[in-house]
Amino acid sequence: MYNRTARTTLQGLGRLSRSTPTGSAWTGRCFSTTPLYGVPVLFRETGNEKLDKILSEIQEKIILPARLPPKKRSVVFDPNKRSYLEQNPIVIEVEGLEHNFTTIDKHHGIPKTGTIFFAALDEMETARDWRNLATMLAGFKSANIKLGARFHGKIARIATRKGFANILIECANEADKTGFYIRNKELLNHILTDITTKVTAAGGDWEQIQKLVRNADNLLDILQRPSHREDVRNVRDRLSYSLTARGQILLARSALVKAKHEAGEPVAKELDLLLEDVKAFISLWEPLLEQQVADIPEFAELLPRTGKTSKKTPPRLAPTPYVVSLARNVKGIRAAHHTAKQHPEFKSIDEKLDSVLLPVANAIESHVAGFISTLPKRSDELAEVYKAVVGNEPKNAS
Repeated sequence: MYNRTARTTLQGLGRLSRSTPTGSAWTGRCFSTTPLYGVPVLFRETGNEKLDKILSEIQEKIILPARLPPKKRSVVFDPNKRSYLEQNPIVIEVEGLEHNFTTIDKHHGIPKTGTIFFAALDEMETARDWRNLATMLAGFKSANIKLGARFHGKIARIATRKGFANILIECANEADKTGFYIRNKELLNHILTDITTKVTAAGGDWEQIQKLVRNADNLLDILQRPSHREDVRNVRDRLSYSLTARGQILLARSALVKAKHEAGEPVAKELDLLLEDVKAFISLWEPLLEQQVADIPEFAELLPRTGKTSKKTPPRLAPTPYVVSLARNVKGIRAAHHTAKQHPEFKSIDEKLDSVLLPVANAIESHVAGFISTLPKRSDELAEVYKAVVGNEPKNAS
């Protein structure tokens, strides 16, 4: 996490000489290697010229001006005071480096939030690049630029598509600085789907799977914090009790047990944790067994819809992420059932393994089959997406 690990930080995407009080705001090519804790104010160098240029613009025109007192900031943003600023330089020191402000036209010189933010994300490809996300989020927050739930959802879609859900967890861990709160199921599902995708790709590498399971556990811990909790009446409606999240947790936990067992490693601790997760899963699903999956509020909330939706409604998943998420739930439930049947630690809940877990997996699969049938132009494609995860095409309940 950002507050636990020392990192090399990019202290500006360019630097003024300390002996030069005027001139371009980003001259020179010096980067600090001073290790810092927490979320750095300034970006790290990435080595990607195009990305560094974008980050430089964000830093110069959004992040650093926000650190000025209001009167000085108004001078920087007033083109009519260009001469005044040249004669009376405004200089600040941030994380050991000086920045000399030049005039910024507040009407035409400040980049549009969405345009430049996602231009940066589009250029981020490596872990080194993505380490700048927390700084970018914190910078926009310090500039009082509010990024809503749908904005965060788009960030999550891009990050998880590129395989960097762990960075989102780090940003959420520092939410008081970044403003990145996980408060809706769409965002949560994107993050967990990336984790379980990597779990599957890890094969039998138990050490890699263990790291991914820790990421998932850290995510659940973060969701328990008051700042991340949704304003709900029923405790079971909190994100930490999300049905679709819990199914994916079963997948990750079961994979770790299997990988460690096959490697000859002790699994007592992992079995205890899996038992806890299975019991929690059963307690959440047992009261819902008589309901159609589509009628369960969480699924109705996430179910993709065509056409425009109100900004007040919770963000939904698109068809492919929806199918992938539910496929990983089915795979996770069946994997947990298979693992539990092989270990005596689960004897106390043996009956419910068959009366709850398997019916839930079958009901979700049937729901996916029904959902896919409503999209005839994409039915073959989505059926293959499901099959790639579970091993079979979704079947309707007989």
